[in-house]
Amino acid sequence: MTQPARVTSIDLRILESFPVQVHAAVKGDYPDACTSMGTVKQRREGNTFYVEVFTYRPADLACAQVITPFEHTVPLDVVRLPAGTYTVDVNGVIGTFKLDVDNKLP
Repeated sequence: MTQPARVTSIDLRILESFPVQVHAAVKGDYPDACTSMGTVKQRREGNTFYVEVFTYRPADLACAQVITPFEHTVPLDVVRLPAGTYTVDVNGVIGTFKLDVDNKLP
């Protein structure tokens, strides 16, 4: 069974590289001991990245109902973006980052 992950925070990290790389460190909680990371989808509309993080849980297992924290890093597709401020929405948790220069390939 797949469902949206419970995301509690995101930390946007700009890596020192060229072209620049930006990663979203996503933190959240699994609802039980059987749930694990599922698929991650990403799209950009204008200056906003929409990231959907899903979890997976086998439907037929009895699981301990214990909240388990997770952290998952999502590389954002920022190559060829012009300089500017960008918003990142991960399952409804919002953050921003700024590119000071155009992020062109060498």
